[in-house]
Amino acid sequence: MRPFQFALIAAGLGLLLPFMLVVGKKIQLWGGSEAAVATVVRYEAEGGQNRRNSKPALFPVVRFTTVRGEIVVVKSPTGTNPPAYQVGEQVRLRYDPASPQTVELPDFSSQWLGTLGTGLFALLGGWLLRAALRQDPREHKKQAQRGYNAR
Repeated sequence: MRPFQFALIAAGLGLLLPFMLVVGKKIQLWGGSEAAVATVVRYEAEGGQNRRNSKPALFPVVRFTTVRGEIVVVKSPTGTNPPAYQVGEQVRLRYDPASPQTVELPDFSSQWLGTLGTGLFALLGGWLLRAALRQDPREHKKQAQRGYNAR
């Protein structure tokens, strides 16, 4: 195997790994999560300050009660602009009972944006792996020639 093939394999695996981690966390959350009704208490703005005409992403901060009776206030890991919810709105979310700060709100960006984004990189990684592992056409021709000459 040539160094170029090793580089393609490393790049391909490097692009596949984040997707596998995101999907693994999603499966873990869905498999052992609890549902709760949360109230949007406020928004926290992030980003947008450095670019002209750029709006900051608004991350909802929600409050809910776990099945153990613990009150949790947590900022959603994903933000949008315009905001997905109104302050005071109640939303049904999923949370990890072992770590109630790990939540997933029912909107598209919370549920699928990370998976789809890393999925695109995974496709590129798979393409790189396929290119690295595909046999060199010159090598195929040499093997065919050796087989023909052996007869």
